[in-house]
Amino acid sequence: MQTALIKLEEKHMKIHELATEYGEIAKLRPDLVQPKYGGEKGSLRGHCYILTEALWFTEGRDDGWKPAYLNSKTWPEGLMPGETHWYLRRSFKSGDNITFYEVCDPTAEQFDIEPPHWEGRSCGFQSKHLSKRAESLLSSVLAERLSKENTHD
Repeated sequence: MQTALIKLEEKHMKIHELATEYGEIAKLRPDLVQPKYGGEKGSLRGHCYILTEALWFTEGRDDGWKPAYLNSKTWPEGLMPGETHWYLRRSFKSGDNITFYEVCDPTAEQFDIEPPHWEGRSCGFQSKHLSKRAESLLSSVLAERLSKENTHD
């Protein structure tokens, strides 16, 4: 239900703009973060999966974006053992059969070094449906939009 409402509003927004908007709301929602990531207000640490999921379900799926992740084996410089980092990417082939990736990483700012997105693996999410945490994030996004709309009237 929330996904359909959000999708209608986002027809003309680009995925990177949405990533910024969703990220600002996520910073206010440490309750959405799994306890092992700390869940500090104002931080994007631990939000990568739900932000990536929310972006993919509302915009990315229909525009060729695919979920991808790095793990502590592919990026030991940036992740602790057992951690993963999620983002979206879409690929383009050149005439020379070279693949290029466009990346949308809604939580890249949490790292001191640039994630090696080209090392990531594409895969699906844990479910074919939006998770409760991502649904809650999108509810907060919608509430914030309605609040801004009401203050501008």
